[in-house]
Amino acid sequence: MNKISPVVVHSSALLNGMAYPPGRKFTHRVVQDYELEFYTESSGFMMLNDQIYPLHKGDIAFRRPGDITQGILPYNCILICLDLLGNTGKKPEEYIFLAPQEIQAPYANPVLDSIPAVIHPPSPEQYERLFSQVLREFIRRCPTSPLLLKSYALQILARLSEDAARMPRKGKRDATVQEELIEKLCDFMQLHLHERLTLEALGRTANMSPYYLHRIFTKLKGVTPAEYLTKLRIDKARELLVTTGLPVKAVALECGFEQIPYFSQVFKKREECTPSEFRKKHGYAYLGDGGNPPSYLN
Repeated sequence: MNKISPVVVHSSALLNGMAYPPGRKFTHRVVQDYELEFYTESSGFMMLNDQIYPLHKGDIAFRRPGDITQGILPYNCILICLDLLGNTGKKPEEYIFLAPQEIQAPYANPVLDSIPAVIHPPSPEQYERLFSQVLREFIRRCPTSPLLLKSYALQILARLSEDAARMPRKGKRDATVQEELIEKLCDFMQLHLHERLTLEALGRTANMSPYYLHRIFTKLKGVTPAEYLTKLRIDKARELLVTTGLPVKAVALECGFEQIPYFSQVFKKREECTPSEFRKKHGYAYLGDGGNPPSYLN
């Protein structure tokens, strides 16, 4: 992941695409760089590598170098072209979209490879804001623009990978229903970390027997419900330790750990330090449990 350092080499908007009659096609072409396209309005389609994808408002297309594509109107969109590793030497001020040029070398990465060709995210308005920021900043071209554009592109890629991980996989209808139920249960767990969430209680929430829930959850998530819940709780504990002044005991209770020694044991096993040590390591001007100032303060 450290190699990913995207440079936005091009961004543009199609504003009058909805005015064209259905079926009007763009030129059949080979994708030369990484392309992200957010559809602000659409009843069109995209052909990609011999597959046809219907495009709806809020959809995002992710095209890789070497893909064969063709847009089928009507739709309006915002386009972003990326030099993913920042090493192609292509200059934004000289880049001409659709002009023949060297095809960027594809980069194999499991996180990005998980993003499908077309995705409909749960919160498309967040993407529309980011895509619009990229377009505005690309046009503005101030000294700080390259840094801002890099940050926006990284946010888009990170959000896409997270949303893709939450999307139900293709398969039988029953499997899709199971995945949707498990994702809803994960959301429930996140919102109720402070409560006593036993396997039986989770089973009642998901309308499944504890045994069946354990089997399906472990199959789909790769970890047991208890392991997943512990991860969520430790994630929340890390955040509270650094961003609040709550005592360690209060942090433990807020994250659903009723026994403080057990909380400290689980936390140390995962973080290789105690909760207090973690707070001291990541807190600014940490005062410690006794209220004494750190050695670097007068």
